[in-house]
Amino acid sequence: MEQWAATHDLRLANINNTPTCVRPQGSSIVDLTWDSSGIIGQVNDWQVREDMETLSDHAYITFSVGGPFLPYKSGKVQRRWNWSKLDRTAFELSLVWSCHREPGAEEQQQLSARDSAL
Repeated sequence: MEQWAATHDLRLANINNTPTCVRPQGSSIVDLTWDSSGIIGQVNDWQVREDMETLSDHAYITFSVGGPFLPYKSGKVQRRWNWSKLDRTAFELSLVWSCHREPGAEEQQQLSARDSAL
């Protein structure tokens, strides 16, 4: 991976040794944030967000990119979202649906045991 990153002029922006993926089998740092030579030193506040629920075994990673940016102007009108027409309920339900997974056999047994104990 080091050779690939060097070939593409990329630098790893991850800091600290906080795991980005936590599973019952263990944890690891598998989610990587890369920056190119054009923005080195402008990736700020990079952190693994252990305080936010993701409904996944991967944690959210947040960071900011600072620096003087000039907006790209192609001359074409870009398509945009009309946020005032957003159906928040439908959007939230679609996120829940897309992240849903059926429990495996072991999880089903744990849920059944928990329900029996109640």
